[in-house]
Amino acid sequence: MTADERRWEHAWLLLSLDLTRPFHRDLWVMISEPEDFQSGVRQRLRSVLADRIEYATNYGATHYRLAEWFTGRYGNKAFSGLAFWVRKLLKTEGRDRRPERQWSVLAQRLADRRYEAPGWVSALCQRVTTDYQRVFDSVKIRVEGH
Repeated sequence: MTADERRWEHAWLLLSLDLTRPFHRDLWVMISEPEDFQSGVRQRLRSVLADRIEYATNYGATHYRLAEWFTGRYGNKAFSGLAFWVRKLLKTEGRDRRPERQWSVLAQRLADRRYEAPGWVSALCQRVTTDYQRVFDSVKIRVEGH
């Protein structure tokens, strides 16, 4: 399986989960009929997942069929949007996530009064840390509620 196929596999599987539907907007996934989309993806995956060896060795064909169905159902423009999301916004692993973690740690440390930072830097980092925690808590509540 190529890296691109692996990325698409993650996308199709992730977006087919009921738990992700309430978060499509937060994830910047713009699919007009999310329930219909999820049902269609699941229906197409169900048959290929029955034969795990075929699925693993020929994932390109699976993705092609899903992409063909999606384009036929939602149009080329919608598929272009999904492809952009998969290639540029979906982060599943790797060094792409490292800067996110580094900035988070820096903001948390500079918000702590024990570290010597100018007052405005400390106040800004405190606000960023508080806002991050508020959003994190909100998402956690939404996940636990579903």
